Amino acid sequence: MKILAHRGLWEHPSEKNSKKALLEAIKAGFGVETDLRDLDGEIVISHDMPNKGVLPLKGFLDEASQKPAFRKVIFALNIKSDGIGSQAKKILGEYGILENFFFFDMSAPELYLYSQIFEKKNICTRISDIEQEPLLAGKAGWIWVDGFESDWQDWQGLAKKYPTHRLGVVSPELHASHRKADYHIFWESLNKLDEKLIERICLCTDFPAKAKEFFL
Repeated sequence: MKILAHRGLWEHPSEKNSKKALLEAIKAGFGVETDLRDLDGEIVISHDMPNKGVLPLKGFLDEASQKPAFRKVIFALNIKSDGIGSQAKKILGEYGILENFFFFDMSAPELYLYSQIFEKKNICTRISDIEQEPLLAGKAGWIWVDGFESDWQDWQGLAKKYPTHRLGVVSPELHASHRKADYHIFWESLNKLDEKLIERICLCTDFPAKAKEFFL
């Protein structure tokens, strides 16, 4: 199992998506989940609506590319703004990491457009307790498996129906406070899955160090 550090490796929530948190995640050997938006024609890293002074994607990659683990890191890029696909492809190509990332959570029309710009390995559709069928699964190499009110249960059915997809799996603590305490129960359930299925999973978590200790 691979581990994705949700908005970096941070200790306090205010550090999420900061350059320091993202670089620390790479240094520690974790994958990175982060959010992309546009601001005045520039792609920036921000979960919420961006303000002046927010971290530019290229500024982050300039420093990240100096880390020894950079080209081994998986980048899960949550698309918060429409219309940035072509610009993102150009930037990521400049840093030689077109093999190492996937886009997810864009709108349905954007998902289709991204499928025309990128290869399947870079495209992630989604499924959850409120979305029973992933859109354009045939054009995606990844499925983002989420749970808003309950965790995904039918792992074997998912594996059988989509045998070649890799799975980005959301740990419960990423959602509302009433689910934050459930992560250890969810992790236990993942640990019981077939080894071949576990090898297809990237777990996105606020607690990457704990996950590393638990699973690895």
